Amino acid sequence: MVFSFNPLVVAGLVVTAISFLAMALTWKFRSAMIGRIALVILGCASLYSLLFSVSLGITDPALALFLNLLELPLRLTLPVLSFLFILLYIGEIESITPRIVIFTFLIPMSVLVAALTSPLHPLFVSDLAPVVADGSVYITMTPGPFFWLSFLYSFVLLIAGLTLALSRFRHSPPIYRVQIKAIVAAFVVPFFLHMGLVLMPGAWAGKVLSLLGFVLTAVAIYIATSRYQFLTLTPVAFPVLLNRMTDGVMIVNVQDFVVEANPAAARILGKDRRELIGKPAGPLLPVPGEESSADSGSSRMITLPLDGSPHYYTLRTIPLSGYDRIPGGKILLLHDSHTRFLTERGLLRSNEKLQLLTSMTRHDILNTLTALLGSLELARAGDLPEKTDRYLADAEHYADQLQSQVEFTRDYQTLGLQSAQWQNVREALTPHLPGEENMPVIVDPILSEVVVFADPMFGRVFYNLIENSLRHGEHTSRIRIGGEVSGNEFVIIYEDDGVGIPQHEKERIFEKGYGRNTGLGLFLTREILSLTGIRILESGTPGQGARFEIHVSPGEYRLVSEGEAMGQ
Repeated sequence: MVFSFNPLVVAGLVVTAISFLAMALTWKFRSAMIGRIALVILGCASLYSLLFSVSLGITDPALALFLNLLELPLRLTLPVLSFLFILLYIGEIESITPRIVIFTFLIPMSVLVAALTSPLHPLFVSDLAPVVADGSVYITMTPGPFFWLSFLYSFVLLIAGLTLALSRFRHSPPIYRVQIKAIVAAFVVPFFLHMGLVLMPGAWAGKVLSLLGFVLTAVAIYIATSRYQFLTLTPVAFPVLLNRMTDGVMIVNVQDFVVEANPAAARILGKDRRELIGKPAGPLLPVPGEESSADSGSSRMITLPLDGSPHYYTLRTIPLSGYDRIPGGKILLLHDSHTRFLTERGLLRSNEKLQLLTSMTRHDILNTLTALLGSLELARAGDLPEKTDRYLADAEHYADQLQSQVEFTRDYQTLGLQSAQWQNVREALTPHLPGEENMPVIVDPILSEVVVFADPMFGRVFYNLIENSLRHGEHTSRIRIGGEVSGNEFVIIYEDDGVGIPQHEKERIFEKGYGRNTGLGLFLTREILSLTGIRILESGTPGQGARFEIHVSPGEYRLVSEGEAMGQ
């Protein structure tokens, strides 16, 4: 009889059933890398448990020796798989590559070759002999150097995994600590329990401890992969988050060298991500000095070139330090603040201009009202009808002037009230074009592909210019609005074929109150544009027509495709 049932065999089969059940329950997590390696571990552990349980009832020495040989690859594989599982679990590696597998299995495979060829040499074991005791067989042997190499390698792997897991334990939240305990129970404790077979060969206590180790491995592996997956998801989530962030992120070591950068940082700096790694951060961007980098809230506005134009970014420095508070480098965050910066600058300008204009307008209205009242007083006191008529005509003129001043405050009060925004030039001017029967206006197609950062009243600029051409051009019959890139600026060009502007008036026409009508249209035009740093000047030839140039600074205009322009 080569096999006999005994309590240990029954216990071993129950343990094997538990292992296979844990593997079946873990099957639903196979889509994740951690779930797949857990399935491999449970599969090896279940097969190992089955072979071990059967060996507990074997009474034939030759068969016992054969089963022991079948168990050897599993015994060599499980410590390596356990170590890889821990590395994945705590985020030390993102995936198991063929290179990692070859490297970690190099020693176990060498040991397996030595074991399979042991009849030819004593490198693995010598004096191998099966011994029958208490109705079962166990193997006695003299371990060789490869046997101890295998034992030492397994021990080092599990101690390394234990150290890495415990390094997370101290500073982890309670829910993470439960998870780390499951990892320790799954791998480290069973390893030492299985040592009972080595220290107590043939003893029932050693066999019981080994069966207990199988149970712990199966249960803890299932708990670790199913109930608590926080550490599993964290190393997966962080790379995804870093790569998909629109803000630039660079990790810089204490020597000021870039050790990591996300795609957004590479795009902002106009470089390939691989070019950034290992380069000093100083030449890449103006990094705050040590006095400011020590402040976790340190941030400042910087400019970096984008498509040949200066672009504004907020650079924030976050110092890094270990649990011992020793400085370990810093994180540099680059946030696109260009629109916010331009908006804040425009609001500041508009506030200053509104305060100035309020004072100026109040002074003008009071002066006009004083003149109006004076004319009425003179008309009342006049003793001749012609003088009275003249005084009343003056009063009417002052009343009209007062009405224009009040209407101007109505237009001006909306200036800067809303934040500046990116506007397509063609779309902004189209609502203010006169009908074809009044005046043909030619608009250059390039303006459909230009967006500028301007006050919402930007379209009013073209209304005022067209009104100026119609009112003062005398014989204006054609208007052309075009644009071109000049150096780093974009220049919007407005031209008519009227009488033009005399040389001595080219600057004065933008002054408040200058002109033959209200003298406020071109003044308001310049004020609207200046809110976002846009300049306007008149460069036409007197007698040949007016020519207004609207200069948009770099960074405050963009050239876009026709499709993008329609989406603005």
